[in-house]
Amino acid sequence: MIVLEELIHPKESKLHSIKRYNNLPYKKGRNNRICWLDNADIRYVYDITKDNTLYIQSPLGYYPDSIVEYINKLPKEIKTVVLELKSNNNETAGLNMLFDTLRRNKPNKNVIIPINNNKFGLEDRLEYYGLPKNVKISNTFNNYTLEDDEYYGENSFDWWVLHLNKFQFDYMLLHLTKESAERAKKMRTIAEEFRGNIYLSYRNIESMTELEKANIAYDWLCRVTKYDNGSAICNKDGIMVAKPNCEYASDPIETLNRRRGLCTGRSRLLKLLLNNRYMKVPCYLVEGKNAAGSNHEWVEIRVNDGIYYYDPSYGIRGETNITHEEIKHSDYEVSGDLSKYNQKEYRRTPYPTYRKSI
Repeated sequence: MIVLEELIHPKESKLHSIKRYNNLPYKKGRNNRICWLDNADIRYVYDITKDNTLYIQSPLGYYPDSIVEYINKLPKEIKTVVLELKSNNNETAGLNMLFDTLRRNKPNKNVIIPINNNKFGLEDRLEYYGLPKNVKISNTFNNYTLEDDEYYGENSFDWWVLHLNKFQFDYMLLHLTKESAERAKKMRTIAEEFRGNIYLSYRNIESMTELEKANIAYDWLCRVTKYDNGSAICNKDGIMVAKPNCEYASDPIETLNRRRGLCTGRSRLLKLLLNNRYMKVPCYLVEGKNAAGSNHEWVEIRVNDGIYYYDPSYGIRGETNITHEEIKHSDYEVSGDLSKYNQKEYRRTPYPTYRKSI
């Protein structure tokens, strides 16, 4: 049985003094959770139903080195510590600083680092090499259940990992949690098998233009998947929206497995087929409103200083103009990079490079 005072102030450690205690709002499970903030506004959450895990969230964009000293002096009943960065600025830099802290100081607990909500582009580097074996990265972590869990949707890491070479990818798997590693392998397999299908049809990918690759992927997707009417419903205003608990219909992996998905699932699957180290097509997710006023998602291809739209829900294949409204980029690689500098033209992003030695 954990003594709460030892959890908040571990023995021989008076670091991270308390600023606020047990008055942090949570959407669910609040009655089972003990919460506090330290003077640096770092949040700590202890769920008594998961008494072997402590969740810590930093809004600073980094963690002080003393966080590992705090972890190492926690009661022995705590087996796992979750360290999440909740900052919108320099998130890749913050992650790499955290990785470096854990490399140098070696925590004695299992550590999970969720990166579901971190935003980074394909050119960003994650210095994950040399991490201790008890430190794992997760892009499938559920903040509500405080555990690594099944994940439906997409995030920056999904697309970033698709561009690693075989050595980088295999080494990254060693540092992922079980669920995240399985997800990464499934997405990688889909991209590899699609490339294999093209080779089996006696077509040379290297000689294709990017628009030819996009057209082949679009035609293939329309043949093997269809719109999932069963996962959508009209609301009181007559607008189609996703049904509750139908998140799988927006997931690229589940869309292929089930051979049907919503506009989000099919668009994300199209991006998976194109924006990887094999096809190397600059394919980005876009969201807006369709003709019926419903929220909608599709993709755009940026090549030859032009923008081409692909939308399997409306049969749009390589068109330069569309009637959708309130268009904005939901894809960080464009919204966080190209739009940030007001670059309307396509700028090729270099793929990540890593040190050869580990």
